[in-house]
Amino acid sequence: MTQTIPDPTSLGALQYGTVNPTSDFTNVRPSPDTNGTPLRQLHSGDSILYRPKTFTGGTYSVGGRQLNQWYMLDKGYLAAGVVTITPGAPDVPKVTLDVPFVSQTGPTANRRGNDCGAAAALSVIRWKYQKLGLLDPSLITVDDMALHTSLATVDDGLTLAEISALLKGYGVQNVISRPLTTDVIAQEIRAGIPPLALVNDKYLGGTGVGHYVVGVAVGERGFWVHDPDHKGASHYMTTAELDTALKDVLQFNSYTYQGVIPT
Repeated sequence: MTQTIPDPTSLGALQYGTVNPTSDFTNVRPSPDTNGTPLRQLHSGDSILYRPKTFTGGTYSVGGRQLNQWYMLDKGYLAAGVVTITPGAPDVPKVTLDVPFVSQTGPTANRRGNDCGAAAALSVIRWKYQKLGLLDPSLITVDDMALHTSLATVDDGLTLAEISALLKGYGVQNVISRPLTTDVIAQEIRAGIPPLALVNDKYLGGTGVGHYVVGVAVGERGFWVHDPDHKGASHYMTTAELDTALKDVLQFNSYTYQGVIPT
């Protein structure tokens, strides 16, 4: 059935908003229906230009319910039933640190699967070495780091104590921080220090295990983190999202809000 698309001006003026999909992502469609190849994917924290009034379009299913309300974007259409939108201009970094991103995958990071801690630590080491003008930090790899930890024999991830010792072994003094709250992370980033934080990776598209990220920027409403695995470099998380990820780690050493801060 051909969809009748209303006059855009009847749906309100274009305005900025931040999306929060009900699943890992949602699709922007070329027309207000689920047919055709999506134009792009939107993830939590992504900014859009949209018209605030919804309109009736093609039917889609959400939790067994049939819905048909859509948003008109500046380019494309978004199913209203699979997303909430917070009005307002996108968050922008107030402070950004020049921290190299290090992935836990690839030819120099394939020794172990649970090497996010080694990758996050190496990100911090490369940042520190750059600041001090030491040897080319790219010469150190995640696999090199893993050889100096329990990952050399067991693929079981690293504790905070192991990461702290690993950093010190490479000359980066640090302290284990408990509690490492979003307020503390913001304070450290503003002071020029990238904290390494333990989170539950299900809030980054993972399976719900302990995972390490590095805070690299802070804005008015959230943070940008280097995620060695799922989301990659400079992934945006609202303050509430990061707080939940930090808090939901009771299965890991019975602590919430924990990490390592370089000194």
